[in-house]
Amino acid sequence: MKKYKLFIFVLLGIIILFLSIYIIYFKNIRKKFEEPKSETKETNLIKDDNFIPVVVCFDDNYFYPAMVSMTSMLESSNKKINYKIFALISGDIIENDRKKFKTLEEKYSNAKVELIDMGNQFEEYSNKMDFCEGGFYILKIPDLLPKEIHKCIYLDSDTLVIKDLKELYDYDIDDNYISGIPDLIRTGFDWGKPEKFIFGIPKLDQYINSGVMLWNLDECRKDELTKKFMLFLKNNWNGHFHDQCVINKICYGKIKDLPFKFNVCKNSFQNDFKFEHKTGESDIDEPVRKEVIEDPVILHLCFCKPWRAFGPCAEDWWKTARKTPFYNEIFNKYSKNFNDKDKEKILNFFN
Repeated sequence: MKKYKLFIFVLLGIIILFLSIYIIYFKNIRKKFEEPKSETKETNLIKDDNFIPVVVCFDDNYFYPAMVSMTSMLESSNKKINYKIFALISGDIIENDRKKFKTLEEKYSNAKVELIDMGNQFEEYSNKMDFCEGGFYILKIPDLLPKEIHKCIYLDSDTLVIKDLKELYDYDIDDNYISGIPDLIRTGFDWGKPEKFIFGIPKLDQYINSGVMLWNLDECRKDELTKKFMLFLKNNWNGHFHDQCVINKICYGKIKDLPFKFNVCKNSFQNDFKFEHKTGESDIDEPVRKEVIEDPVILHLCFCKPWRAFGPCAEDWWKTARKTPFYNEIFNKYSKNFNDKDKEKILNFFN
């Protein structure tokens, strides 16, 4: 009996010893996998004066346009400046497409890509609107980017970058939350149901287009802007507004105008619209109009998507698409939107 008790005691001791070793080993392995990859390299990159963080958001419907947009940015970039792309993506982006997007850092030595899976956080809103679900992802930008990043550029997927973005990134945003160009709603432009865009905003003198924005992340975090965005969305969602309305509502009073050249929708500037600025300016003088048309920094394809129909920027977009490794896929996917004559036009862009 004594030998049996001793055997049980020794056996229990061995089991406890092995369990302890296993638990310690498991914790170390788990810790290893939870640590961010290339932590030292990324930290050094963030501290680099020639570092520009850029955020793009998209779901499966806007995967290829986002790829073309980021390609245009890197093609136009100063190769001495490092770009870190934070791609906020929906859960429906398949693994193969995620790998395709990561090829940007293989092709461009000054690019790094981080994919942030947003799952289906905004699914309940996307079912009722014409805008893609990814548009709402920008409401979480201040909380998703590393705290070491103090400001960032946001670009819609339907943009084309013509020049390096250093000038935009260095723009003095003061203590405002965001900066963007005046939206057409300031002109009295008839959106059909303007009340859904105004949505309780005191005045339209600061209302901006959210397609290109410079974010002051420190100010946003200090005032917990993401919480305010989400609370407003939760309490006021009616199926008729989108992220731009939420941003303009919550940020009102701390929004700064950007020069028009940073977000040029050619359709807009070819018309004689008059903008109401916070500064009191009432219109765009001819030199400014000429500059934004002839020498833009960023084109915004906000009215006519070149992958759906021909418009002012169709040639620019398709030529940029050709510079991606996936041009044939892009052409095959969207060619059904065009008749034979228009398909021929696209092919003639490269002759």
